[in-house]
Amino acid sequence: MSKPTAYIFFTNGVGVHKDRIVSRKLALRDAKIDGYNFNNLYGDTAVIPPRCKEISRDEGIKYLSHGQKVDCFIVENSTNESNRLISVAIGVANPADENMVGYLSRFAITGEDGRTCGESAEKAAMKMFVSEIGIEFDVDSFVPEKYAKMSEIGGYKVRTRNTSQSARGNKDGLWTTIIAAAVLIPHEDTEKMEKERDLKNGFRLSEKYLPILDAISRKLAEDPIHPTHSREDIISKAIENYINECMKRPDLREVIESIDRKSKT
Repeated sequence: MSKPTAYIFFTNGVGVHKDRIVSRKLALRDAKIDGYNFNNLYGDTAVIPPRCKEISRDEGIKYLSHGQKVDCFIVENSTNESNRLISVAIGVANPADENMVGYLSRFAITGEDGRTCGESAEKAAMKMFVSEIGIEFDVDSFVPEKYAKMSEIGGYKVRTRNTSQSARGNKDGLWTTIIAAAVLIPHEDTEKMEKERDLKNGFRLSEKYLPILDAISRKLAEDPIHPTHSREDIISKAIENYINECMKRPDLREVIESIDRKSKT
């Protein structure tokens, strides 16, 4: 896959509380996405941008900061009726061709389980996909499980899937809220977060070795003949020596020389 334009991850959750608004907050917390300012994409369907890479929820959350504005596609359902079955789902139809757009759909239903809701969401996403590429395909008759792996439709390879959540209303009449969500993260946001993380890790590394480096630097400074005095000089010399040691290994030598050639072009 070429460089991603964005990342996407899916999540779901359940919250129960006497206040409906708090039950929603708890559902978001259960889904691990509370504390963000969501820009909930409008409509029953949404587009997955070309070259969008799916990642796990745990990996995706690492790129988010509390209070950050986040593009997402959320569906929710609530009830305070005891034992009332409610379900939600996000459906996905994604082509194998990374330069094509994929589609998301959201679906909420009462009285049906998560599997039924998920299949309905998948069908809705598939309808948008076949409509976009203009092929004849009876979406209402297709069985989602058949397309869980890449299958060919009208000459296009496509895969459908869903993430769903269902629950029954609390027996004591408390509000039960369920959510399913797709969270989109622009690639530039992940790059920024990775750089900040690298800087933080580098700072921690420096904190560990700074006293030692400073002590060595001060000791060397007592020797007017020694050419290396500063902390930066010591680090540079250590890296240079390490690279020279790596050059003794043919496989590492090839890597180093390849990078050196690229830097000169």
